[in-house]
Formats: sequence, structure tokens, C-alpha cells
Amino acid sequence: MEDSAAPRFRRGDVVLVPTPSGSASRSEQLAPGVVVQGDLGNEFAPNVIVCLISSSVPARVYPMHVRLEAGSPEAVEAGVERTCIVKTEAIVTVPRRAVQRRLGTLPKQVLARLDACLRLSLGLGT
Repeated sequence: MEDSAAPRFRRGDVVLVPTPSGSASRSEQLAPGVVVQGDLGNEFAPNVIVCLISSSVPARVYPMHVRLEAGSPEAVEAGVERTCIVKTEAIVTVPRRAVQRRLGTLPKQVLARLDACLRLSLGLGT
């Protein structure tokens, strides 16, 4: 049964989500992530699928990362303040109710780059 009180998200939204923790600590860490789930799933599913965003940017450029530069129009629209990477190898599913808030939205051209990285990361061809 759909929960009408849970917030709605669209593919490409940048949201703040709890991250999975490998430790026994009870303190919950929050991180930004990009909604990669299709809008049909976003409308009906009780969960949302996101790729996590990290401000730990490696010196090397990896093909499964989308980089956003601090202060760029893309980063501003996405709602991120620091240079960061969208990690297509870090896909998590969280309950919609656990999403803290929407930070922004990826511009269409960045979402297209993310799609290409997802295809590569998941072995879906090009």
C-alpha cells in the first residue's frame, strides 16, 4: 500500500539520505545522493534508489564517477557546495521517509553523464 505522507522525488533529484554503516555505532551518518530510480518507481515504491555523493575526490579520474566542481552552475543547481563525485558504484536503497530533504537537481546534461557511468558501472553496455 502506498504511503501518501511520504515525500515524492524525481529521477535526478539530489537528496540527503542516511548512509549504510559498517560499524556498530548507533549514530547515523547522512550523505547526499542522486535519485537514480525511475519516476514510476518513485511514484509508487516505498523506497528510493540513489547513488551516493562523496566529497572525497580521488586524484585519478574513474569512469564510474561524475565529478561536480564547487561553484560550477551544475553544482549550484544540484545543491552541493564542495567539489564532489557521484559514485555509481555506491548505489543504496532507502525508505522514502528516511530521506531528510531535497538539496537540488542535477542538470539534464549531468544526468546524461550519470546515465553513461551507470551503464558502464553496471555492465549494461553503451
